[in-house]
Amino acid sequence: MFPALLHEAWISIGTHRLRTFLAMLGIVIGVGSVVLLLAIGAGSRRVVEDAINMLGSNMLIITPGSSNNGGLRSTMPTPFTLPDAEAIALLPTVVAAAPVQITGSNLH
Repeated sequence: MFPALLHEAWISIGTHRLRTFLAMLGIVIGVGSVVLLLAIGAGSRRVVEDAINMLGSNMLIITPGSSNNGGLRSTMPTPFTLPDAEAIALLPTVVAAAPVQITGSNLH
């Protein structure tokens, strides 16, 4: 039974060459697309992981919080001052402190 099915399939492939070629082309394109998308996803993930790892696991970024003024919460956070950054740098477990000032044009 099985050899007869193989013989019939072989004859069908031979007589319908264009249909066979198009079916094989569709399979190749489909498999290639899936492999390509998986590779792009893995590469993108690797780029993001490398960017995060560049920051280091021992880095801490401190941003100012909001303040309460007369029971009302301030919409703009109270900025850190240079003495605040110097005080943070003096802590025993801090290796370095790099204060950054963000201007109004950088806020979105």
